[in-house]
Amino acid sequence: MKIGLFCTGSNSVPPSKTNYGGTQVVSYMTAEALVERGHEIFLFAPEGSHTSGNLITIDSGWGEAVENNNVSKYYSKYIDKVDITIDTTAFGIVGRKWKDIPYINRLGGDTNKRYCKHNDRNYVFPSYAHLKHHSQGDCSCSKRREELGCDTPVIYKPVGFPGNAEDLPIYDKDDGYYLCLGLIQEHKGTHLAVQAAKKAGVRLRVIGPIGQQSYFKKNIAPHLNDKITFEPAIGFDEKWEIFAKAKGFIFPIACSEGQPNTVMESLLTGVPVISFNKEVVPEIVVDGENGVLCNDIDEMAERIDEVEVMRGSHCRDYVLDKFGIDAYINKYIELINKVIDGERWI
Repeated sequence: MKIGLFCTGSNSVPPSKTNYGGTQVVSYMTAEALVERGHEIFLFAPEGSHTSGNLITIDSGWGEAVENNNVSKYYSKYIDKVDITIDTTAFGIVGRKWKDIPYINRLGGDTNKRYCKHNDRNYVFPSYAHLKHHSQGDCSCSKRREELGCDTPVIYKPVGFPGNAEDLPIYDKDDGYYLCLGLIQEHKGTHLAVQAAKKAGVRLRVIGPIGQQSYFKKNIAPHLNDKITFEPAIGFDEKWEIFAKAKGFIFPIACSEGQPNTVMESLLTGVPVISFNKEVVPEIVVDGENGVLCNDIDEMAERIDEVEVMRGSHCRDYVLDKFGIDAYINKYIELINKVIDGERWI
């Protein structure tokens, strides 16, 4: 098959060694795996991207105007050359512009429910929790599923490491810190990780780009000291060593995320997860085996040291078994064939 894989212009595919982009890693892995299966891939991605398939370089940038320009300027020339389009962007413009083409919208971490508001089609959700999130409120997917008479598929995306995971280090001894890594802004709940660490009296490294300066100044900066430290964003390659030497990864989920890459990445390095027992986390973490799932900050602080005995290769074995690339691609190819045969859903 000839498959068009349309990506956002916000980051290269895969991301450079100095940048981080979970969606871009998964897009790269998807393209490479489909090429290995004998399919012809047309990857639409910004400068700096590479693939074993065909690369069409699009303009860099973020936002609906940029996406719309990239679709009109680049994708429109290939719309009749591909058998199906997989759209990984935030705005689903390909599917909105061409209503009748074989098309899949690979839904990501859309906390604002933008996708369903576009009245798009053929969503693939990365978790059951995220599907439930989009089946409520003003963009009720469940109503439209009933109208179309079919179910919306859920396909877990693969853990985002485009290489041999066995090459990543797993250490018997940690470096004495807990880790909170990711975008620093209110809906990510970074302040909750800080609160838990303060209550528990443990060392915490907060690492990531600041998404909201006012939030950082009010909720994070006042608590920084010799135990709770902040570091700016790190590159894709650098983070693996930092993950692997942590006692545990604190993921204080505070919004509906599709399938957070960092949780799976932590497990991939043998490091257990401390989080809340809600949203998508119970679909990834098993309480008492590769992490602890808590109901509030007090419980998180009380149980945080339980994960010290959970570190090890069993965390990696678990995440590779449940979120491996082969199972993901098998399900996607099955879905692609259904769409080409005319199946349609919300």
